[in-house]
Amino acid sequence: MIHATRPFVLNEWIQTTIQGYQVSGTVEVRRLDCHH
Repeated sequence: MIHATRPFVLNEWIQTTIQGYQVSGTVEVRRLDCHH
């Protein structure tokens, strides 16, 4: 099982994805605040 042999790879990818969403969300909110 790939998930069993490399759980840290999947976990790292999830953390990177979550951080990416958080950064994108923060940028979007700041842009909306600047326009308003």
